[in-house]
Amino acid sequence: MSCNRSRIKRESGTTLIELMVILLLLAILIGIGVPILVGYRNRGFDIRAKTNIKHGVTAAKVYYLDNNDSYAGMNANKLESLVSGIVFKDGADIGTPYDVYISNVLIDTFTISSLSMSGKVFKANGNRSKITYDF
Repeated sequence: MSCNRSRIKRESGTTLIELMVILLLLAILIGIGVPILVGYRNRGFDIRAKTNIKHGVTAAKVYYLDNNDSYAGMNANKLESLVSGIVFKDGADIGTPYDVYISNVLIDTFTISSLSMSGKVFKANGNRSKITYDF
C-alpha cells in the first residue's frame, strides 16, 4: 500500500519543469505577437498622417480654384477654414505629429508634409497640373 500512496502523490499537481515549459511557450508566443502588433500600430499611425496630407491637398485644390488658379497667399489659416479636424501650420519645420505643414507656396506650387507617430515624414508636392505624393 505504501507504494500506491507515493505513486498517487507524485502524479497529482504539476511539476516545476512543466510550469517552466508553459512559461517558455507563453514567452515565445508573446515574442512573436508583440512585433506584429507594433507593426499594425505603426501602419495605423502612417495611414493617419497620409490621410491628413490628402485632406490638405484637397483643401489646397479648393483654394487654387477659388483664387483664380493660383496658390499665392495660401496659408494655414485659409486651409483650416476649408477643412475641419486637421491642424494646419505654416513652415517646413515639422514638429507635432499629424499636423499638416504648408511650405514652398508660390503662385503655382506648394508642399504639404506631415509627421507620423512612427517617426516617418510624408510629403505631397503640387503644381498646377500634378500632385506627387512621397509615400
